[in-house]
Amino acid sequence: MARTTAEADEMITAAEAHGVVLVPFQNTRFMARSSQRTKPLPPKVGEVTGVRARFGHGGPQAWAPKATLFFDKDLAGGGCLIDLGCT
Repeated sequence: MARTTAEADEMITAAEAHGVVLVPFQNTRFMARSSQRTKPLPPKVGEVTGVRARFGHGGPQAWAPKATLFFDKDLAGGGCLIDLGCT
C-alpha cells in the first residue's frame, strides 16, 4: 500500500478526509478459487515444505473488452508495470 508507515498513515488520513474507502488491492484478492485454502493432505504424503501456484487470464480483451484505455498509451499510464506491478 505504501513504502513506509508514515506514507500509509497519510493515505488513511486523506481517505478519511474525503469520505472514501481505502482498500489495498491485489488482482486476485476477491477471486474465490485463487484464495481458497488447500485441503489437508493425507498423512502418508509427509511434510509439505512448499507450494507453487500460478494464475492466468485472457487479458483485458476477455474481462473488459470495451476498456480501450489498456491499449491507448496516452491513457494507460505506465503500462503493465503500473497496472500489475503490485502483484
